[in-house]
Amino acid sequence: MALSKIQSESMNLADTYAFTGTVSGTPQDMVKIYSIDVSVAATSIDFETLPTTYNNFCVQVGDFEPSSNGAGLRVRFKTSGGYASGASDYSVSRQRIYQTGGSTWTDSANGFVSDGANVSLGINSSGNGYVEAGSHCTVWFHNIHSTDKRKSYNCMSWGGQDSQNSSAQHISGIFVGSGSKDAVTGIRFYFDSGNIAKGRFALYGFKQ
Repeated sequence: MALSKIQSESMNLADTYAFTGTVSGTPQDMVKIYSIDVSVAATSIDFETLPTTYNNFCVQVGDFEPSSNGAGLRVRFKTSGGYASGASDYSVSRQRIYQTGGSTWTDSANGFVSDGANVSLGINSSGNGYVEAGSHCTVWFHNIHSTDKRKSYNCMSWGGQDSQNSSAQHISGIFVGSGSKDAVTGIRFYFDSGNIAKGRFALYGFKQ
């Protein structure tokens, strides 16, 4: 019997159900597209399924750890020319507050260009010591499918150790290299040295 709606107490949530078919309707304002849980070291995490339903995306990264101590987590954009990796393809600015020795706090700000856009650096890096209390960041990407605007991102990140050393950062960057106004077909996360040893990466699409 076909049902047009599910009524209260019509399903036993303790049972197991297999659902098939297609769900249609208006896309949600924000939806989880897919996630990757790194348990075996990987050179990079590439998100190359970027539905055109959404022009803006968010990636939530949890408990990430580099295989090489002192490595920084970075991001690159892919267009028709592949993943951009020119020495000045990304312009980055950051504001950070970090703690050393559990008592001294430093507030600093700077900007730079690089071959990959930084999203987390920990105190001076996302060193393996940060696994003690965990490191995480949330990155918002804008105008991904646009063909008349450059692609930019905003990121909030945090890393800490049991020794009370910690760092909180706000990082913003823009892709300024060749093809920077082309539609993006991929977003890559990687460490500037070594592999991604661990981490949870989840991609969300959102409307404005």
